[in-house]
Amino acid sequence: MAKRLSRHRWIFGILLALVLLVLCFYDLDFSQLWQTLTKIRFTYLIPAFLLGMLKVFFTAMRWKMLIDKRKDISVRRIYSVYSFGQLVNISLPALTGQAARVIILNKTENLPKTFGATTILMEATFDGLCLILLLTVSSFFFTFPGWITRYVFILGLVLLALIAAYTLILINRRGLTYLGKKKIRRRFPRFYKKLEKLAKSFNSGIESLTSLRHISIVFMYSCLMWICSVGVVVFLIAAFDEAFGLEVPYWMAMILVSITAFFTTVPITPGNVGTFQWIVIGILKQVYGGDVTKEVAVGFSIILHFLNLLPVWITGLFFLFRDHFGVKEIRKESLKEQFPEGNGNGDEDNQKSDAEKNHKTESA
Repeated sequence: MAKRLSRHRWIFGILLALVLLVLCFYDLDFSQLWQTLTKIRFTYLIPAFLLGMLKVFFTAMRWKMLIDKRKDISVRRIYSVYSFGQLVNISLPALTGQAARVIILNKTENLPKTFGATTILMEATFDGLCLILLLTVSSFFFTFPGWITRYVFILGLVLLALIAAYTLILINRRGLTYLGKKKIRRRFPRFYKKLEKLAKSFNSGIESLTSLRHISIVFMYSCLMWICSVGVVVFLIAAFDEAFGLEVPYWMAMILVSITAFFTTVPITPGNVGTFQWIVIGILKQVYGGDVTKEVAVGFSIILHFLNLLPVWITGLFFLFRDHFGVKEIRKESLKEQFPEGNGNGDEDNQKSDAEKNHKTESA
């Protein structure tokens, strides 16, 4: 079942990517596109690439701080797990890579999967806060369409609800534990055992919110990560400005980063191929119209996408071969996490307990 759903999702992602690429490259002069790419000052791409590498590192360090309250993991190990997880994430559509991170963390550091998933939810919360901040600053330079403003408002409400939920859980942990023992354990003892394990893992996942130091450091790494993203676009704008004299203002980098991040958070196509180009080309054409040719817009989108993916490819592949991650096994378990088959097929604890029971029976 999991394989079939994954295959269907993979086929859908590839077909959607092909459709979007056809829309982006339709009526495109490829010889002119090649001339456009050869005119770019590639010296500007070196600092852009280095900022992309720093972005991966800062994001991994942020994850380390979110885990730090539960377990102190070395920088090298967390960098390895994060990099490989992101490599899986850009290789497959949807959130398989995030599930891979959870599974690797469980296997290498013996941390519960619920705890790992909670830290990733915390990452998304901080990213959402930074994204809203970036969109707010960008709104002083650019008037966003009404539908984007509405989506940002909805995102803000979701983030407020999440933060309120985190706060209520942290404040009322004792009361919730008492309520569970009194009301749920008596009526549903088996369900309560599973719920208790999940609750403990979730609580430890949001434990970093109880420390002002941890919150400050996590927010600092989040800001550094987004600053690196904007910096990559700034250097790419400089490369195109010098080559074609477009005089694109550097505040445009904030708009490109914020809008592309808003629509590509969950990869619909493998590596966001097609969706990324379509969004970047649409933004450039809407803002500058005929001042930016289609060849320049397409070339800009291709190089920017390559700069975003290259650091992940390099770090992910490096740690893949260095730490000998089992790609097939991790991918299979990631799919099970997303598409659980039956009741408890993805529950390792249940599988282990069943195996132990069978072993005891055979011994008897």
